[in-house]
Amino acid sequence: MTDEQKSNQVKTAELVEEAVQALVRSTSDLPRPSDSTALLESLKRSQETLDQVYRQLADWHGAALEGVHHGGEKKEGTDPLNRSWIRAQLALLEAAQYGADAADAVGRARDANTVAQWFDEVIDDVR
Repeated sequence: MTDEQKSNQVKTAELVEEAVQALVRSTSDLPRPSDSTALLESLKRSQETLDQVYRQLADWHGAALEGVHHGGEKKEGTDPLNRSWIRAQLALLEAAQYGADAADAVGRARDANTVAQWFDEVIDDVR
């Protein structure tokens, strides 16, 4: 699939993925410890936003209609109560709940982090 064929949602999701990968590469060390609170706050808000995306996608899957949004299951004889789009909806709702739990945990980390008196720069090893 070429970039021109991708929807705006797919392109945006790929940009989010790239940004998260860049963040992973940059957070093994924090040269400015005082940035840790703002970093945690931003991560909490990002996680909450992803939770909303998961819920919206779950709602969409729940409303998807055979013959309108898809052509049914690829395999004949699939249990009508165990359709793939319903399984996707349930998994997305589960992801949203786990994501909400993660956002709460990051919020608690941020709250605890605010008590420390962080330096603007790392002080050279004084030992």
